[in-house]
Amino acid sequence: MSICLLLIHFLIGLDSTRTNAFAFTTIAQLKSQRSQGEEECFMQKLCNYEEMNVEPICGSDGKTYNSYCEVKRAICHGNPVKKQFSGPCPENLRCQLERAYQLKLAGEKMNSSDVYVPECNATDGSYATIQCHRSTGYCWCVTRIGRPLPSTSKRYGIPNCHILQKTKIGRRSHRKSNGDAVSSNGMIHEL
Repeated sequence: MSICLLLIHFLIGLDSTRTNAFAFTTIAQLKSQRSQGEEECFMQKLCNYEEMNVEPICGSDGKTYNSYCEVKRAICHGNPVKKQFSGPCPENLRCQLERAYQLKLAGEKMNSSDVYVPECNATDGSYATIQCHRSTGYCWCVTRIGRPLPSTSKRYGIPNCHILQKTKIGRRSHRKSNGDAVSSNGMIHEL
């Protein structure tokens, strides 16, 4: 067996007679372990036929899932989401649901500053234009539905979300892929 196919793990201080021990794991074994974990969350294994039907579900995290089976798969991957209601999450509830969900996660974690909690507009429930992650010091601009705008991330400062520099727009179309339009003065408009 080639040394390239082995990963060496140093286990220090197993007991007083052995200060170093080597555990060898082949890459094939690691891939097998990983695929077994993924297989546990495989939709056909998790869900019955009815749960696999494509029927949008609004999750407690503010995301729209294509089926209840996708909700179960998210849970299997460690995301403690619940079914909020049948149908897609309305635009005016997405931010509020995600915020409540993230605040709950932050309350359950020891280091709650690692959890990003979105800010929502009080008037219409959409995402606030400027979002910040306190523990990293980064702030960035987002659309009303929470999609980050490219090249707006700024560390230890607040980005100017109302004006996009023409150099950042470059030769791109004035219609963005997320449905937003950029006017000639660089203002972002939701469509």
